Amino acid sequence: MLKNSISLKQCVNEWKDPISLADLKNIKNDFKSDNSYRLIDVLKDVANLEDSFKSWIGILHGTFIGMSDNWFKKSEVSFPFYNNFFVHNEGDYLRLSKLFNTKDKFILVAHPFHYIIKNYIKEKTPKPLGSVFFLPHDLNDKRPCVKIESVINRLKSLPKKYFPIDVCLHPNEVNKKTVKILKENDFGVVTSGSRKDPYFLHRFYWLCKRRKYSLNAEFGSSVLLSSLIGLENIYIDGLTVIRWWPSKSMGWQIIPETHYRKLIKLFYEEKAISEEFVDLVFKLTGGEYIKNSNDLKKIFLNSKSKIHRFRDMQNKLNLSPYLYSFIYPYIRFFKAKYFALIVKLLNSDGEYHPIQQKQLYRLCKYSELFDNKNIIKKIHQD
Repeated sequence: MLKNSISLKQCVNEWKDPISLADLKNIKNDFKSDNSYRLIDVLKDVANLEDSFKSWIGILHGTFIGMSDNWFKKSEVSFPFYNNFFVHNEGDYLRLSKLFNTKDKFILVAHPFHYIIKNYIKEKTPKPLGSVFFLPHDLNDKRPCVKIESVINRLKSLPKKYFPIDVCLHPNEVNKKTVKILKENDFGVVTSGSRKDPYFLHRFYWLCKRRKYSLNAEFGSSVLLSSLIGLENIYIDGLTVIRWWPSKSMGWQIIPETHYRKLIKLFYEEKAISEEFVDLVFKLTGGEYIKNSNDLKKIFLNSKSKIHRFRDMQNKLNLSPYLYSFIYPYIRFFKAKYFALIVKLLNSDGEYHPIQQKQLYRLCKYSELFDNKNIIKKIHQD
């Protein structure tokens, strides 16, 4: 068993007070090692490394599909104190290797959730019953992305087979008002806790494991992870989900990568989960790249052995990752100040644009129109 294992009974007890569960201020944040949902910590646990071991390998903290090259160049993938970076499928590996002009930086490893599932494979669980609905979460303090009353009305209109229904709240959405209104309408309230909580993925496993259906109003990480457990993913339409993105952060969205398009289309078009959907999720989350404890440990130690080298991912002379780890906080601080000044001079501070997560699907369909047109054109030419 992994060191941070937790029982379903303990989770159920913690969900009695979701507000306290999502507010763990006593956990330290170390930017040198991943602390977003503790993904790297799970892999360290599998590798039998000490909690104090500093990882020099990074990992994306969520599902980022259809992101521009410019976005990736500014994301955690580019942080100079990471010797290596974990990716979960060949499509991402090839794209990022080409973008950063190196294959040495990226390592194919299964998503940490695969190891969570293996960890509890022998645990007894109750017969799956009902559903868990993943409430879309906000990105800032603007107007909520979805009205909670509309969510309650939509869920109440579902067939009886989906009941009882738990509503899973992202840490951003855990507040007294939301929790109260959900409970008053006879919905369960669950959460994985704070993003820095070492039990985050473990709780996600248990909140899904006791249910049969995964209800989602948009495509995201919850769809992928719940599918790996065996839940039937159901797209709940009829909800208006709008997020407000700062204008200074626009320009990141592109047409989703080819290897994700089929999965996105299946999610929005299929009325019931298909075998093809499950197979795609398994492949895109790296199910083919599950490593044993010794192999993972070698990967971590090999990365650490290179922290003092003065050549970057393109084999050019540069500061070592070790030195960067000390000066990067200051670089990030001055970059933020500089960027804030530019935004102020351009008079774009405080401006927001609406976006919809279903835009991913529309972009896939848009691309398909042109792809089909090119195919027809080629047939006529032949």
